[in-house]
Amino acid sequence: MGDDVIDLPVMRVCGLAIAVANARDQVKAAAHYVTPNTGGQGAGRDAIDFILQAHGTLDRCIEEYIDERNAVVAAAGQGA
Repeated sequence: MGDDVIDLPVMRVCGLAIAVANARDQVKAAAHYVTPNTGGQGAGRDAIDFILQAHGTLDRCIEEYIDERNAVVAAAGQGA
């Protein structure tokens, strides 16, 4: 995931190059996916959602996270 020229060498060889919405045009052109949000404003979440959605697991991951049977959620008193 990148936004500037320094990120281009890695983006050109990695399996999935992601650019943030406010990246340089050259970086966006090298990306397989450009996030709808800018860096620091949700771009990381956009990238994770994109990957999980592509794997068909986004909804399951969210449900497991908020499931009241999840030990972390139960310990925090959430979910019920």
